[in-house]
Amino acid sequence: MRIIYLFLLLSWPGLFWAQKISPIINMEQESLIDCFLLLEQQASFPNLPKKGKAAKGTYVFAQLQKAASTQKPILAELDRLALQYQSFFLVNAIRVWAKASDLETLAQRADIARILPNPNMQASFPVAQGNKSYSNWGIEQIRAQLLWALGFKGAGVVVAGQDTGYDWEHPAINRQYRGTAQGDHNYNWHDAIHESNPLNSDSDNPCGFDASAPCDDHSHGTHTVGTMTGLAPNEEIGLAPEAQWIGCRNMDRGWGSPASYLECFEWFLAPSNLNGQDADPSKAPDVINNSWGCPPVEGCHPDNFALLRQAVINLKAAGIMVVVSAGNEGPSCGSIQTPAAIFGESFVVAASNADDQVAGFSSRGPALTPTEGRPKPDISAPGVSIRSSVLNEGYSSSSGTSMAGPHVAGAVALLLSAAPELKGDVERIEEILRQSALPLPGENCGGLTEDAHPNFTAGWGRLDIWRALALVRPNLVYPIMEDNAYKLSILPNPSQGKIIVLLPNSYDEVEYRLFNLLGQEVAQGNAPLLGRSLPLDFSKIPQGSYLLNIWPKGRKSEQFSAKLILQH
Repeated sequence: MRIIYLFLLLSWPGLFWAQKISPIINMEQESLIDCFLLLEQQASFPNLPKKGKAAKGTYVFAQLQKAASTQKPILAELDRLALQYQSFFLVNAIRVWAKASDLETLAQRADIARILPNPNMQASFPVAQGNKSYSNWGIEQIRAQLLWALGFKGAGVVVAGQDTGYDWEHPAINRQYRGTAQGDHNYNWHDAIHESNPLNSDSDNPCGFDASAPCDDHSHGTHTVGTMTGLAPNEEIGLAPEAQWIGCRNMDRGWGSPASYLECFEWFLAPSNLNGQDADPSKAPDVINNSWGCPPVEGCHPDNFALLRQAVINLKAAGIMVVVSAGNEGPSCGSIQTPAAIFGESFVVAASNADDQVAGFSSRGPALTPTEGRPKPDISAPGVSIRSSVLNEGYSSSSGTSMAGPHVAGAVALLLSAAPELKGDVERIEEILRQSALPLPGENCGGLTEDAHPNFTAGWGRLDIWRALALVRPNLVYPIMEDNAYKLSILPNPSQGKIIVLLPNSYDEVEYRLFNLLGQEVAQGNAPLLGRSLPLDFSKIPQGSYLLNIWPKGRKSEQFSAKLILQH
């Protein structure tokens, strides 16, 4: 008995260190292994400012740098072992190329939590639809042109994308590139592709590597940024033509890795100059579009999910919204299976068509990993036959969730140009988009019925940025509202609090929500109707302008809205 106990005591440390190394890392290979050292010490944000994107970004950047300072003794050992490495701070991790024996030595360090793989991945590219001569129909469907009419076109907002790169000289997107306005690519462009990806058949990348100016080696990225900001004579393709864009290349002709995606995410939190120095969180974007995925067939594994998820968490803490395409693996239930769409902290977008039906190719939920009760996708947006910019000053139509995500990122730019006080308040922005989405039917996925709302097919519904603006600036929207779905009669209005609401039809019971000008819910409840009349008492609500939403109980798709002015 004593001998057995002694044997276990002696063998346990070896087992413990071995468990730190991901089981999918091939420790038998003789060549150098590309992997991550994930440190025990990770950043926390106990005093995160509640408001202000600049304040959040500065604080999060400082906390991340503080945590990354714990890398020093590990870096010293890597230097002693003469190993090549790349240090990250967005997630406290170090990419290293090492022999199996080196990894066994490093695994014995108490300050290293896990050794994770860096497999290669491929984007879920759209299907080209040809070069048709019309502008992006999605602009009109989500009613972006109504915000344009009010003067909100994205001015003062910075959108970003990590993709196959960007043809910054394309006439539809050149003026909107922040580097064009500043006459400098520093802080506006980063290339995370430093060498040819081994999954490509050759090393002849048309953009080369470590490009000092934006370049697109595929055309996918140029198409996505065109949907966000594109505008040229006779080409209304972008939702926010007055927003500025910045970009990062994360794929070599469609192939990337956790390291290239993480590098772009990190650069967005605090863009640096072309030499990778003087990172500045004040130059961070407001929203990032991510039209890429990490399919398991290409080696992505739950062992490295934590890296990219922590990156999304930290970006969100810094006040940067992360918009992610759901993927093109539908129509099966549970086909949302890849980072970053599987993370609860990402804002995930399905693709819909002009008839407000979710496209068959659009990935469905439930997501592969738990999303803390948040259904994925979050929302749907136009993603079928979307016309946008492509290489060689051209235009083409493509279909995919890669086209839907940029609609949401562009719509966020419109919303922030109309309500700049929302900058940095990612949770509130996301909630506004969910609340204002036009409900779409789902499928029998995840135990939900077809009429469930939200659902695992369309999320909360199809993006409608005009309805989103109504939640934030009802005083601007309702004087020109022509949609009967919003019309309610409120007597008296203005009111001292006690009102009678007249609905167009009689219902047994209705639900109601009252929102202030910032889109914050200030009252809610259910009540029976007296015929078509609904008496309500908002006497305890402060005076001001509000948006009242009412719908028959359990049928939110039949929602009515109206502006209410309280004057006590």
